[in-house]
Amino acid sequence: MHRFSICEGGELFDRIDEIGSFNEAKARFVFSQIVKTIKYLHLQKICHRDLKAENFLFLKAEDDIITLIDFGMAFQWKENMKSELVLTGNNKLVGTSYYVAPEVIAKEYDNRADIWSLGVLLHVIVSASPPFGGDDDKEILLNVKNGIYVESKVSVTQMKKSSS
Repeated sequence: MHRFSICEGGELFDRIDEIGSFNEAKARFVFSQIVKTIKYLHLQKICHRDLKAENFLFLKAEDDIITLIDFGMAFQWKENMKSELVLTGNNKLVGTSYYVAPEVIAKEYDNRADIWSLGVLLHVIVSASPPFGGDDDKEILLNVKNGIYVESKVSVTQMKKSSS
């Protein structure tokens, strides 16, 4: 049985854009829900592969309860999945450049790529900017791949424009 909810509170991304970085209490409350959601998915052997602020919606405008959306890149995880992804040609570069893990760029990843995206998401929540910036996707991916943390001047508004 599937449960569908009407999410009237908008995207996490838009909330960050509207109020800027979250204070510690709000960040902890929201991020703990995100971590519990990913923990549940991983226990079900599901890898989302596109975790980003745009894919979390608030149920209501007046509260901070969130839900995860957009499972278009998700897949069921199996043992030896890295090998199977390579053999079937499904080890594609997936996700959004600001949030993608270096292993995804190298096309040798597993469900732990979601954990990297969680770290980036937390950075965005508490700073309202990405940890790895760049003028375009190519530069962002190069900075991620090489682990070049740049105190980003990119705002969340600019992040959304570049990922469209």
